[in-house]
Amino acid sequence: MVLSVAAASFMGRLDTYIVNISLPTIAAYFHAGLGTVSQVILAYLLAVAAVMPAAGNLGDRIGFRRMLAAGYILFSTSSLFCGAARSIHWIIAARFVQGLGGALLIIMAAAIVTRRTERDELGSAMSVLNVAGALGVLLGAPLGGILSGLLSWRWIFFINLPVGAAALAMAWRLIPPDEAQSEKRPFDWLGCGLSTAALLLIVLSLGMFRSSGHNLRGGLALLAGAGLLAAFVLWEARRAHPLLDLRIFHNRAFSLGMAAKFMVFAQMAAHGFLIPFYLDWTRGLSAQASGGVVAVFPVATILAAPLAGRLADRFHPSRVALLAMLSATLASIFFAAALSAPGLWPAVAYLAWMGFSFGMFLSPNGKLVLSSAPRDMQGAAASVFHTGGNVGMALGVCLAALLFSLCLPPGVSPAKHAVDPHLLASATGPAFAGVYLFNALCCAAAALCQFLVLKAPRPKPEAPSRPCLTARV
Repeated sequence: MVLSVAAASFMGRLDTYIVNISLPTIAAYFHAGLGTVSQVILAYLLAVAAVMPAAGNLGDRIGFRRMLAAGYILFSTSSLFCGAARSIHWIIAARFVQGLGGALLIIMAAAIVTRRTERDELGSAMSVLNVAGALGVLLGAPLGGILSGLLSWRWIFFINLPVGAAALAMAWRLIPPDEAQSEKRPFDWLGCGLSTAALLLIVLSLGMFRSSGHNLRGGLALLAGAGLLAAFVLWEARRAHPLLDLRIFHNRAFSLGMAAKFMVFAQMAAHGFLIPFYLDWTRGLSAQASGGVVAVFPVATILAAPLAGRLADRFHPSRVALLAMLSATLASIFFAAALSAPGLWPAVAYLAWMGFSFGMFLSPNGKLVLSSAPRDMQGAAASVFHTGGNVGMALGVCLAALLFSLCLPPGVSPAKHAVDPHLLASATGPAFAGVYLFNALCCAAAALCQFLVLKAPRPKPEAPSRPCLTARV
């Protein structure tokens, strides 16, 4: 059953890294700048983050297997429209729809595994999902390069059609059906609208700051987004049946684990977005060669994931996650300092180092967060868990594009200097270094969150007859 659900994680990661590695090719095809092509990633992440709270709510109400099937259908159908796109804006719109299906896949997979797995085996079960995701990355990076280089970038989307059909058939056959809840609660449309609008405004404000002459608009959009976010929190706190049950944040381990995941996924999205451009602009690699280099990352993650799962079941998961993030901090600092070194060895060493650190973080963090929620709130917990990660990824891509543009020397434009590879490499070096130092700060902040979990007093178990928001961690 876990393997059939893991196909959802595999498919999502496969698509993400196929697209990431092909971004330079798509940008060149449509003559799009770094800011514009970043919206191909952002549209997907925004849709995923915006619909995740609703996805968990619907999963709890009508059944996880049904929602998982709907996710496969929506994801695969929108992939067809992405591949048939005639403009960059067509791709962006189709990617938003694709993100809606991706949210269903991510939430339902985690909720099904969490609900049907014993807590003392949850770390190992989460490692299976992480390995499946890493396999998607492993195949996605080189496959994206091959398809873009030998056929066309359109095939990076068309490949989702047969993969989605096979995954849907396997999931429908192997996953036991869920019964819908007998209590039919009204859906929180206002809460869904407030959270979606808040996220869109916050992310759009970062894009405005990147464009000269739009700082005032960006500031207003940021303030409006923050206001809507506050309104969302106040509204949810007063609802009898909220879209997002805020009581789940009363558990300190859950909240700190979520903060750590937010930071980690922000820096990983920044890295995943920029590494293909680094290999293209500063090392002159083709899409095929870049895919082969980037594949080092998921290989290291795959090697680390089973070990991380076993350690998370044996020791306090925050201990494992803390060591992982200290390692990731050092890896980011190393790469920022070694960017200008000749050859590919700095990139390969960094990808292996960071991939292993990331793999050692995922399963312990997943166990810490998800096991802190009661079983009757696993849909909501999975929504929060993955929404936080995807919000972090969306903001990470925005901040990476913003920091990159701010760190470029005055008058330097990658599109303008592309005709001179040596000049392009020297001009963009400081900008890449600035982003990876930002990544190091994110990893250090995540390590601090895990340290605070260890220093917090252990909660006392409550009486079995009362609802419990605190579980063993």
